[in-house]
Amino acid sequence: MSLNLNLFDEEHVYNLYELYKHSVEELQTNKLLTQVQSIKLQTFKKRMAEIEDHASTKRNEGNRWTTTTLLKQWGLNPTLVLVFYPGSNSYKKYGQTVVANIEYNATDVKQMFESMENKLPATPGLIKCKFMPDFDEHEMLDTADIFGTRLVQER
Repeated sequence: MSLNLNLFDEEHVYNLYELYKHSVEELQTNKLLTQVQSIKLQTFKKRMAEIEDHASTKRNEGNRWTTTTLLKQWGLNPTLVLVFYPGSNSYKKYGQTVVANIEYNATDVKQMFESMENKLPATPGLIKCKFMPDFDEHEMLDTADIFGTRLVQER
């Protein structure tokens, strides 16, 4: 029996994924699992796979974030909390969330404004960013992996 994930808000589905993931990690620390624990482990892994499939389907339905929509929403070079789709490449590399400073160069900005001016469809793309806390190296991140964003509030 599988979950009907369409009954839940998408954000809640991804939070459920994190609960399953934590439970799997906890169960996997045991050297000897009871039969009940073994069944739970397999069930939780199955649910995680279902949620990853659900996230993949949602991503294929349309892009939530693109280079252009990030610029429109947050302006030039914002520092954002980025939340990734479970199972995406960015999720696998960085985890559920990361704090990043998005960096656009003059060429990127010019292309995005021309795209908006010509009313071209927004498409996912790679953005250059530096991750907290160090802001050391530039990383390239695919905007199609981003489920949610929020601005880091300065104190």
